[in-house]
Amino acid sequence: MKSRTILLKEGTEFGFVIGSMKSGTTWLMKALGRLPRVVAHGEMHALEILNDFPTLQSTLEDASELNKWLQMPNNGWNQPFRNDLDTYCAEMRRDIFRYTYERVLQRFILENNLTNYIFVIDKNPIHTIEYYHNFIEYFHPYNPFLIHIIRDPRDVAISSWYHFRNLQHTPNQSFIHPTFENKEDEQRCAELFSMPESELSRETHFFTKPHFLRDVLNSWANVNSAIIQNTASNETRYIRVKYEKLLEDGAQELATIISQIGLEKHLPKNALIDFDAIFSHPSVKRPRTFRRGTSGQWKKWLNDGDQDLCMELCGETMKNFDYL
Repeated sequence: MKSRTILLKEGTEFGFVIGSMKSGTTWLMKALGRLPRVVAHGEMHALEILNDFPTLQSTLEDASELNKWLQMPNNGWNQPFRNDLDTYCAEMRRDIFRYTYERVLQRFILENNLTNYIFVIDKNPIHTIEYYHNFIEYFHPYNPFLIHIIRDPRDVAISSWYHFRNLQHTPNQSFIHPTFENKEDEQRCAELFSMPESELSRETHFFTKPHFLRDVLNSWANVNSAIIQNTASNETRYIRVKYEKLLEDGAQELATIISQIGLEKHLPKNALIDFDAIFSHPSVKRPRTFRRGTSGQWKKWLNDGDQDLCMELCGETMKNFDYL
């Protein structure tokens, strides 16, 4: 049987942690990365569009030049491509993409002496609806498993607002640095980080940027609905994880994932995994504050109008995930 990989060893299993932004994709990826025989290290930025940064796909996608090269009449080796140029050109782009993707992984694995791996897990929060179609096109040969982490959109909204404000509040980050509307807006941002929660207010400190809440809720609904529709139609190996359950009992949820991806058969018989050590590790442990990682804080900060908007935009999808 032909290997599904190009450079990595045969038998490598690929997994991708996916979900809408601020749903716990980074947290889950870090927890999985603490498991034996698993390599998980951040986000490759292979496909998704984020803040106009380049992606692997965008850097390799000059189809016009590849077409020209395959049509060169004095190229003695390109005859098999000429009869169906578009098909072969797309196939070659996919192969070049996967080769480069695996080369980056291979270099990291070798330099960090992680050669005992079986699973390679990447983090891919979905930033555009089109992402999933690209994902299937480029990664389908790996037959990957998708670990879809879902979080209550009302908490996602709170977390997204804090993330946005944090980008404004903390300069010199690798992300974009959004500007303030005025001095008053800058002061309100500073208060979000310095004032006790009891002194914060919805009207002054949350969602003061026009359309922010609507945009976040729309994105949550579109992304999670698209994942469900596409995984069903493409027979993808799909695992669903709820953020709230992971927060409540991380050991049980991680044990379930281990069983679903088949990691157990690659471990020594009766091997024990210290789940407490995984979730207490500094890179994985989550503080329980509204500013990071908590659940249910939307009840403090969303007013009736906010909740009505959430029902309008996310209601049907929330029902599918048992949030209503």
